[in-house]
Amino acid sequence: MTIDNIQLKITGGMDMETEPTTGHDLIIQLPVSIYSKETKDNQDGTFNVVYKSKACGAIEARQGDQRIQGKDKTKDSKKTRDFLYWQGESYNVVDHESFYSDVLQLFRADTKFIDGIISKLDMEKYK
Repeated sequence: MTIDNIQLKITGGMDMETEPTTGHDLIIQLPVSIYSKETKDNQDGTFNVVYKSKACGAIEARQGDQRIQGKDKTKDSKKTRDFLYWQGESYNVVDHESFYSDVLQLFRADTKFIDGIISKLDMEKYK
């Protein structure tokens, strides 16, 4: 079977610093987190694939020469859950809730690992 159509559906939004002008194009640079994939058989030897995603990270938009900075509304815990979901997918994980809980439990328990991550940070930035 061959793919007839591939779609990316995006949900989410951003809090904007500046109001855009109605009736003018708005160019958006938008990082997204893909959280599901659906395949639909077209019954003609082809199928459609729909990826569902949610806006994540800092969102930047331009309207003409005006730059409009957006603030990401996604909570860090949701970003972590999404990241671990897709990591689990690469290992064929089926029980994502248990996988998420077990990874976080190991993360919290491994202080040497945490110290290794923290040692890569510029700690003066946080003082």
